[in-house]
Amino acid sequence: MVWYYDSKLQVTSPGSPHIVLYGPGLYKHLGQPRAPLQAFSEPRIQMALLTALAFLACITVSLGETAVRGSRAACTHFSPSHIPDVSVTAATYFPAHARVDITNVFSSINTTDLPAFCRVELRITTNATAGSFAITEVWLPDDWNGRVLTIGNGGLGGGVAVSDLGGVAVPQGFAGISTNTGHNSSAVDGRWGGPHNDNAIIDWGWRAVHLSVLAGKEITQQYYRHAAKKSYYLGCSTGGRQGLKEIQLFPDSFDGIVIGSPANWMSHLQPWSMHMALNVLPTTSPHFIPQSLWVDVIGPEVMRQCDALDGLTDGIINDPRACSFRPETLTCRPGQNTSTCLTEGQISALHRIYADYYEADQTYVFGGYQPGGENAYPGGLVGSMPFPLVADWFRFFLLNLRWTSTTRASSSSETPSTQASRTRSIPI
Repeated sequence: MVWYYDSKLQVTSPGSPHIVLYGPGLYKHLGQPRAPLQAFSEPRIQMALLTALAFLACITVSLGETAVRGSRAACTHFSPSHIPDVSVTAATYFPAHARVDITNVFSSINTTDLPAFCRVELRITTNATAGSFAITEVWLPDDWNGRVLTIGNGGLGGGVAVSDLGGVAVPQGFAGISTNTGHNSSAVDGRWGGPHNDNAIIDWGWRAVHLSVLAGKEITQQYYRHAAKKSYYLGCSTGGRQGLKEIQLFPDSFDGIVIGSPANWMSHLQPWSMHMALNVLPTTSPHFIPQSLWVDVIGPEVMRQCDALDGLTDGIINDPRACSFRPETLTCRPGQNTSTCLTEGQISALHRIYADYYEADQTYVFGGYQPGGENAYPGGLVGSMPFPLVADWFRFFLLNLRWTSTTRASSSSETPSTQASRTRSIPI
């Protein structure tokens, strides 16, 4: 994927610094200009995000702020007051280099490398009428840098991101905030969303994060007896969407955000994802493309056609948008082994996969895959099964059905996007 950076995007009042990293789909949705930054592999994405956070942490030193310390005594006797709909369920002190071994269904950490901190666990009422609540944690380092960092989630997951609280926030001196978004589940399990559980979807969509930001800031202020100087946010995928949603609804929540590849524009992203799967499914269809073809046939041909476009043959397509891949060069000849070439149905599927997705009325839905990621594509949306997250989004969030694994969105005359448009609309 090609990533983009736009330092001019203003999402709060003038003078509030924001750092935003996001993918090309959002630019097309917002109609913003875009400029290529760099092609990242997953480790480099992580490095970019960590570098941005390190920069934010360094500002504390440059401003000469006096550190406010926590302690074992402060943690042990911590009893916050006057925070509506928030209760403390536990406050646990971890000395420096103590074993921190915490696991939930979404995230885990097991390390002895952390500085001293106080782990405060909260229960936040999100809807008193429905009796719903979110589990939120605030990790408060003894050597506080005067700032708070809210951590996002991923997929449809519900669980405090303890790995990021311990891997990013506390080591750099931030008071870290994270929530389970009102439910407990893995990143690809959406059964909690229905049928007809709109309240849980709203919690996951925005409410749990917002209430956690408010509660986390207040917990931080009462613990250190000092208000935070700055508030930041870090999230990728669903975490990216959560950050964008928060600043759209509540622009004063953060002074800066770091957003990676946001799973944004859900009413378009999920129908597009199902559309991508149906381009190749079922596996018995003439347009199915097995993994071996992606890796051994299609990928090498993409590189042969486009690798040298940037003037250097190095196994990297610098700008995939410049690659006009022609799969017809792989058309099977009479008598050719079909494991080494493409049929007419497979070529047609590839054209749909790489193309922008438009509905019959020419409504833009989402952009297609870009040439260069063929080794990974069969492990994503164009594999032998629909991506579980996408199937659960349709099943529980929209259609309120209990599908079996054999149920397919193509069983009706409607496309995924028209199904989405006619079903309930919940602001997420």
